[in-house]
Amino acid sequence: MRYILLCLGLLFSLKMYVPAVLYTQEDLAVYDKVMQLMESVCEEPMQVRVAIAAKAMLGIPYVAGTLDKQSENAKKNKWNEQLIVSLAGTDCILLVEACVGMALTAGQEDRSFEAFCRNLQLLRYRAGVIDGYASRLHYTSEWILQAEERGIVSEISCNQGGKRFHQHISFMTTHAQKYPALAANSEEVKQMVLVERDIEERLNGSGSCYIPKEQMDDRMDWLRAGDIVCFVTNVKGLDISHVAFAWPHTEQEQAPGASVSGFLHASTAEMRVVVDKQTIKEYVSDRASCPGIRVVRVW
Repeated sequence: MRYILLCLGLLFSLKMYVPAVLYTQEDLAVYDKVMQLMESVCEEPMQVRVAIAAKAMLGIPYVAGTLDKQSENAKKNKWNEQLIVSLAGTDCILLVEACVGMALTAGQEDRSFEAFCRNLQLLRYRAGVIDGYASRLHYTSEWILQAEERGIVSEISCNQGGKRFHQHISFMTTHAQKYPALAANSEEVKQMVLVERDIEERLNGSGSCYIPKEQMDDRMDWLRAGDIVCFVTNVKGLDISHVAFAWPHTEQEQAPGASVSGFLHASTAEMRVVVDKQTIKEYVSDRASCPGIRVVRVW
């Protein structure tokens, strides 16, 4: 697979600069396909556009570690953080991020691939600025916080009877050997420690909620297709272990505006993007390490 380096050289909001983007022709083909499908819904709400993008991604292969292509440089203490587009192969969070990014772009006057890349950078990096490995939003909770601040999403867990809980964020720095950029660079670890402390303070200061598995109904009548479902984990120092889109599980749930109980995700079991055979409740119930979910709605 041949990677292409795209030098955008474009200034955009807050004077942010996109110096280069790494992508393949396959990624570009997927983007063009999805955007063609969204041509007729550009004026529709974000949630509708996100759902159409997610459906278009069905069948895309699951690929792990796509953002860590700079590992060879990392071994030399030279981590070169770049914006990487990964549409032809994806993992769970990249799927959600890409669909939100494409939905945002579809609603703008400029729907070019370059415009999508700018939206992707704004979603993936703190304040939209690429400034080393630690500037990437590695923890899903911080990704949600920033997207909320920009008015793109709103977490609805507390409003739906969620239980408040205290979160401890430290997994990446206590398992630095798992991450090439951290294993090779003690300065990056120090930066990530500060990042983790900040995330923890913000989460616990705002009063985070999750919906415990014991309180989950078979059919949560408030859940809609395109809602972002975050599977909470009890792994020490980690916030969320998996993300997906809420999705119709039955034919009845496919009616416009119907509540849903299933989910669409990049599956490690199927090694591709699928609508899972299980409902959200069944998936959570089968996993002792998952005490419940958080739900985020796009606007």
